[in-house]
Amino acid sequence: MQSTLRFKTALLFPAAIFMMLLLLIRCSPSADSPSEAARLFFTAFQEKNYAKAKKYATRQSAEMLTLLGNLGEKLTTSSKEAANFTTKTLKESESTATVQVVLPDNRKATIMQLEKENGKWKVAFDKSLD
Repeated sequence: MQSTLRFKTALLFPAAIFMMLLLLIRCSPSADSPSEAARLFFTAFQEKNYAKAKKYATRQSAEMLTLLGNLGEKLTTSSKEAANFTTKTLKESESTATVQVVLPDNRKATIMQLEKENGKWKVAFDKSLD
């Protein structure tokens, strides 16, 4: 009886860890819409977290972000602006989309081009530059 209880207890811990990992993966931010992909990308970019921004960028844009990270380029936008912006999908087709990112002062809007890669929306940063 005790060996059966030990066996069940030994299985319970790994099962609990596995369930927690599944929950974390399921609750992690996902780029299921163009607007959400742009928001996740823009937030990471404003935080200068280029590794995270690359997750929401096309392959070509990810290469540009690697260069930016290597150069240590400084951004002029403050972290307060990064936290307070809105996104709006302007145009969406099956494989491309255009999203507008508006900073809180409403004077500056950035248009971002997105493409679908492997079923996920990715920011085409290299095509979004003004």
